[in-house]
Amino acid sequence: MQDDIPIPRYTLLDGATATNLFSAGMRPDECPEEWMLSHPDQVIALGRAYLEAGSRILYAPTFSANAAQLARFGLADAVAPINRELVGLARQAADGRALIAGDLSPTGLSLEPAGEDSFDELCRIYADQAAALDEAGVDLFVIETMLSVPEARAAVLACRKYKKPVWVTMALNEEGMLLSGGQPLACLVTLERLGVDAFGFNCGAGPEEMVTALRTISPYASVPLIAKPGFPAGAPALDVFADEARRLLDAGAAIIGGCCGTTPEHIGAAHNMLARYVPQPMAPLTSAQENDIWLTNEMALFALDEDRIDFTEPIACGYDMTDDFLAAERDSVDVMLVSIETPDDALDFARNAPFAALPVCFYSDDPEALSRALFLYNGRAMVDSSCTIEPGRLRKIAGRYGAFVY
Repeated sequence: MQDDIPIPRYTLLDGATATNLFSAGMRPDECPEEWMLSHPDQVIALGRAYLEAGSRILYAPTFSANAAQLARFGLADAVAPINRELVGLARQAADGRALIAGDLSPTGLSLEPAGEDSFDELCRIYADQAAALDEAGVDLFVIETMLSVPEARAAVLACRKYKKPVWVTMALNEEGMLLSGGQPLACLVTLERLGVDAFGFNCGAGPEEMVTALRTISPYASVPLIAKPGFPAGAPALDVFADEARRLLDAGAAIIGGCCGTTPEHIGAAHNMLARYVPQPMAPLTSAQENDIWLTNEMALFALDEDRIDFTEPIACGYDMTDDFLAAERDSVDVMLVSIETPDDALDFARNAPFAALPVCFYSDDPEALSRALFLYNGRAMVDSSCTIEPGRLRKIAGRYGAFVY
């Protein structure tokens, strides 16, 4: 956490925006940004109600104010003014008594190879919104309700250049996995290495799955954990919400709030609970074992013994790498060693990567090609140090994307 953002260990966020504005007259089929800008008093009043309830960080109502979502209403070219004006409403509500978080959310795009949209396009969309939010003067970025690692990574890469805290929360399904099917711990490792300042969960199936996921990841987290549960079956009683918030704290959360269905009254109940909360003994923070290297792809985590890693022979990139992936699995190796000679090789591998069940180590003698491969790889990769790239430059490229130099 950055020193100039005074966030205590137990921090209370706000609650839902959309479900409260629906009650104020906003229709689900209309553009939420247009409605909010035409009803500023409603937005400011909701923010002030959260502030009075105890929230110390207000989310600017910019959840879907990215070009892909705004394009549905013919507003793709209005990203900057819409984000600026919505942040202004949040700032009026806060009146200098709360931090303002710029809120980024899923775009609705379908990425290659399953869809037609590229990772580069996704990054451009988030870069445009992040630039607008930074110009509007947000104190931090919150990337929320993320469904998959690739979309979360794209948003993090867009936001981190502004040297403000970047928080990420993922949505969970009823099995406690990401909605894409990925492992929460693998996602934590990937995004921690990418430099996020806090990580956790919001929305999704409900608080029970969050408690389980928090207990799983908290022993390995080196950043504060966030819990902002939603209630798809309907908002609970205030005392029930306060008890759920306490359970989330006991499971390792340090930053709590509410999502769908929650109101300022729910946040007030959590605030009262926090005033009486006695922290529970937590397992000491740990990391991988001393000789372990943790790599990830977008779905899973792999713990490797540093002294006993079995690599494939170098795999050349191409349009279809399925046979190479299957051969690596059949041979029961630990890591695929992938040769990246050009930036085009990096793109070929990225299009194949979702079909790979094993982690990857990149070998490249070309700094541009290696950087491109790490940018596109939606996990934590390894980099082969025996390449001819100057060691200091190699470490800088790897560090930019959280890769491990071996």
